[in-house]
Amino acid sequence: MFLNKENINMRIVYTGGGTLGSVTPLLAVAEQDGAIERLWIGTSSGPEKKFIEDQQIPFIPIEAFRLRRFFSIRNIIELPHLITSYVNAKSILKKFYPDIVLTAGSFTGVPVCLAAHRLGIPFIVLQLDVVPGLANKLLFSRATRIIVPHQSFKKEIPHASVTVCGIPISNMYQQTVIEKKTITFLGGGTGSLWLNNFVVNNLQTLLSESDVIHFQGDSKRAALMSGTHTGYVSIFHANRKATIQAIHRSNIIVTRGGMGTLAELSEFKKPTIIVPMPSSHQEQNALFFSSQGAAIKINQSQGEEVLLDQILGLLHDTERQKKLSKHIYELLPHDASRCAQNVIRSVLV
Repeated sequence: MFLNKENINMRIVYTGGGTLGSVTPLLAVAEQDGAIERLWIGTSSGPEKKFIEDQQIPFIPIEAFRLRRFFSIRNIIELPHLITSYVNAKSILKKFYPDIVLTAGSFTGVPVCLAAHRLGIPFIVLQLDVVPGLANKLLFSRATRIIVPHQSFKKEIPHASVTVCGIPISNMYQQTVIEKKTITFLGGGTGSLWLNNFVVNNLQTLLSESDVIHFQGDSKRAALMSGTHTGYVSIFHANRKATIQAIHRSNIIVTRGGMGTLAELSEFKKPTIIVPMPSSHQEQNALFFSSQGAAIKINQSQGEEVLLDQILGLLHDTERQKKLSKHIYELLPHDASRCAQNVIRSVLV
């Protein structure tokens, strides 16, 4: 653990959820934060609760309010949820009274961080994506510090208190030797219906070339189970160990465009094909990686045949795999957890 003796008794609140994209980097920080007590404030219906409790971090859910950028009657209807969440968050913080709050971008983090600011508790925002989402934008002006993964991201955040750290990732599991060609599909915590259907529709072709590990998520599942096809593993409720071990043993990763996952793939030097969620921030993330030669970007609109051709072509092109591996590793700073610890220390000392 990196924090010095002056901070060893600190109490930290982590907040985020709804998807795992805002959760895994915070868990990586929590692994090494040196805190005497931790608390996680998340969503009541997201996939994060199991991941967090697996790390023995107490978990309290609150209602998440999603403010839409466009006019919607739902903004008015759901406004009481934001007020209720703020009141609940303030009550939780008063009881636990942390030294600092960390969020990585979710609408759950908004009421928690606003309540922390009101109570005079410093908070840090991990801005993961190329283009900041509305939740983080609402917090930037009040944040004590902001952490970004790459120097070029700073131009999107007109604040002086920005530090480039990379994205914290878990160091719990060591690299394993790849014994057989393996393709892993990562659809996120809730899953990707399009990727799930792609695997179903093309499984026999894929299995003729390699093993397949298929993370389907907790929803949007396809009707395909483990044990029915040799060389195929389907996983619904994934824990961190299973996810990272699958990444380690894979030759190629096919994934959505969440920056938390992409940071892990960078650390593990994995040749990656990104299929971003249409009309989302993931498209800019995927473009950033592909423009640097660090990943292959395929849009859903290009169709399953294009994705299949890219997967099979990359599987047999070891030189391209090496180039992608090199570029994705070099794209982001590493040792981000230590950098984040230093930022925390600079706030508290």
